[in-house]
Amino acid sequence: MWNKLRAPSLFKAASTTSLYRRSINTKISKFIRSRGLVAPLVLFTAGAGTYYYQDEPTRRQLRVTLQGVNRLIRSVITGAIVTLDYKITLHDVTDESAGYTERLNAVHKRAAERILWCCLKNGGLYIKFGQGLVIMNHILPRPYLETLVVLQDKVLTRGPHEVETLFREEFGKLPSEVFREFDEEPIAAASLAQVHKAVTHTGDEVAVKVQYIDLQDRFLGDMFTMRILAVLLGKVYPKLDFADILKELKGNMARELDFVAEATNAEKCARDLSHLPYVYVPKVHWNLTTKKILTTEFIHGVKISNKQALAEAGLSLHDIDNKLVRCFADQIFHSGHVHADPHPGNLYVRKDKQGKAELVLLDHGLYEYMEATERIALANMFKAIVLKDEEAMRLHAHTMNVDEWHLLACCLTQKYVATKSNPPPDWRKIKNKSDWKKLSEQEKKEIRDYFEDLHSRMLDVMKQMPKPLMLIMRNLNTIRSIHRDHGNLVNRYIIMARSAVEGAEKSTRQGHGLLSIARSYKERFMFEYHLKLDSIRSWLLVKALTVLVWLGRVPNFEETLNRNSPQDIELKTLN
Repeated sequence: MWNKLRAPSLFKAASTTSLYRRSINTKISKFIRSRGLVAPLVLFTAGAGTYYYQDEPTRRQLRVTLQGVNRLIRSVITGAIVTLDYKITLHDVTDESAGYTERLNAVHKRAAERILWCCLKNGGLYIKFGQGLVIMNHILPRPYLETLVVLQDKVLTRGPHEVETLFREEFGKLPSEVFREFDEEPIAAASLAQVHKAVTHTGDEVAVKVQYIDLQDRFLGDMFTMRILAVLLGKVYPKLDFADILKELKGNMARELDFVAEATNAEKCARDLSHLPYVYVPKVHWNLTTKKILTTEFIHGVKISNKQALAEAGLSLHDIDNKLVRCFADQIFHSGHVHADPHPGNLYVRKDKQGKAELVLLDHGLYEYMEATERIALANMFKAIVLKDEEAMRLHAHTMNVDEWHLLACCLTQKYVATKSNPPPDWRKIKNKSDWKKLSEQEKKEIRDYFEDLHSRMLDVMKQMPKPLMLIMRNLNTIRSIHRDHGNLVNRYIIMARSAVEGAEKSTRQGHGLLSIARSYKERFMFEYHLKLDSIRSWLLVKALTVLVWLGRVPNFEETLNRNSPQDIELKTLN
């Protein structure tokens, strides 16, 4: 009885619910059709289904592509704001207007801060791009360098289990399976990779360099986006050729992302410097190396910048610095295959079997190769500088596509090269600030014009010289910085000059007859004579300047040059 009474109610309720659902579905269908949402929903459903059935590398590539749209929008907006800021700030002034320098520095500062924000927000290769800009200290104005320098110590934030995922993709195994021991906590991290300590199944201690997993996936998209930003910036301030800078950095980053190429560089470096028993390159474990994972011999040593630890180990800084210059000079002048990133983190020192200093070269991702013609011209240029042979300097500079041979000589030796046609400027009457104030406006203008012209010509020389030589110049500046921190204990100029002459002789030696050998000995004798004479002159000049600085008669030029870029010297002189 109860069931008979209850059944119609249940049927009615079910019918009501069904009708309600059909009504809702109908309304939703009409809404979707009326708003033109059918196609987007179909595409979304198809896309979600496609994404679900892809393997992890493909999924990651899809995620990176979608995230790239955000990075593109952020970069374009940043570029547009910076462009407008330059145009609005400088539209009513010229280089000669009063207050131009202050305005220019202010807009440089704002632009650098916006670029910094964009790099930090976008992460990935943008961090590397910002770090690359900081290295361009010979081109970028001081406000850019001071602002972007924080990126030098910036390490990318990585997701959990990323290392395990990469190992599965590269080896089909977990790190704990590939190695007998593997420290999950990295011992070092940088902009492209992090390093873990491990032990192989054969008991060898190794350093495992693991690339951040999405960098290669992001490379082309991020490069395209950064090029848009660079073009926008270059249009408003042509003196800073951001597009050209980016082109160079793109090539460098592509090489650094290939760990197989890095391993190949390491082995070539070891072969090239095998004649120097005090240089060591960690051995590569090829069976544990791929394009994204590099495994090398683990090195126990002291960072070259840790003076206290080096002293406690009983190692001589003079000996270390002498070997360091010789090592890189031989790469430049003998093989042309040059380590382009010799910062202190990549240079370690340990004791050899005799208890002397042995240099260990790490991180061979970034190398520069000089063609034989350029390398020989560079070596002969150094030789001509020592011999004060202006005609030879002009000839070899021309071979390297540089017109201003004298400025190239100054760049290479990192000092003013006085010649008959280029004596040093005579400003001996300016001994302090009060002497500067006593100068007439015409005299001040002449000095300002000199620095402005010098700066412009120096930039032209840097643009003219072969691209590999640019990286080598930065290499020399880094070595110089290490030596300065050690107390300038060796004469870099003499060590490099001797290496240059040896490299030139190897490349141009004509036969082994008595006449050829006699000519070679004569040239070497004259070279050593001039080198010694130049060394004595430099020593006397340094001693004289030291006394004058101590007496307060002249400013400390060494501190000024070390502290300032060419842009700073120019701007401070203009004030």
